[in-house]
Amino acid sequence: MANLRRSELMRAILPLVGERESVLVSELDILSRLRANTDGRELNRVLDELAQDGYIRVIRPSGRDKVYVLSLTDAGRAYERTRKRDRREWDKKLFLSILGAFVSFFVGFLLRRFFSG
Repeated sequence: MANLRRSELMRAILPLVGERESVLVSELDILSRLRANTDGRELNRVLDELAQDGYIRVIRPSGRDKVYVLSLTDAGRAYERTRKRDRREWDKKLFLSILGAFVSFFVGFLLRRFFSG
């Protein structure tokens, strides 16, 4: 569940930052881009996780205003490319598994026909 939240938050942050070095964004702007019902505490927790993993840099608000300064690191900028690569690798493994199942079935079928007479 945590990885899903992190992934969803990164997909929400990337268009906000775009090609800029850093961006000033409110908590409501981020929350409105998320599909699931997320509150401010959970948003802060996931932002902290992303910052600890080196995807973003976050400057927190000092007062009541929930406005953040977000900056993407190199890992954050490469996030989309990494996600697509991981998806391709997963698709490849799935294809090879299905192909292996078909080959096993076919070999078993041939062996049964050969040895049954």
